[in-house]
Amino acid sequence: MGGIVNSALGSLPMINRAQGLVGDYQSEQRAAAQTQHAKNVLAQSQTLERIQLAQDQDAGLKARQADVDQRKAELTAAAAVGEQDRRDTLARKLARTRAGLGARGVGSGDGSAGALLAGLVSDADGEDQQSRTDLRQQNQALDLDVENTRRRNLLELSQLADRQKLESYSKSY
Repeated sequence: MGGIVNSALGSLPMINRAQGLVGDYQSEQRAAAQTQHAKNVLAQSQTLERIQLAQDQDAGLKARQADVDQRKAELTAAAAVGEQDRRDTLARKLARTRAGLGARGVGSGDGSAGALLAGLVSDADGEDQQSRTDLRQQNQALDLDVENTRRRNLLELSQLADRQKLESYSKSY
């Protein structure tokens, strides 16, 4: 019986060592599980952050586009009113000039009278052309503003992705 006890007592250090190895292994497994959980939580929070940014940007872009569309409609309406006012003014000027020429006994078909009337029409056409050019430039500026907003949004998403990659890499080590 003494041999069995001595043999059992001799095995105790090995048993303790085996228990220590099992405990170390379980600790490593827990640490690996915690690390994986932290990576999963980080990935989920980063995905949520990207989704929220994209949704916010989309809503902002839609609102900006609606503002631009409204502004374009206002500019077009104002240009139409301005064009009608210029036509009305031209008609009045032509009538007044013809009446003045007729009172002096000069026909509107005469050379200098015709040139005077043609000059009034030419001036009005030039104003109309300038108005259309101004309207086109204003609309292009508004379109450019929306395009710049799109580009800025894309840049922000790209920068967020880069920051998140850096954050993921830094937490890995």
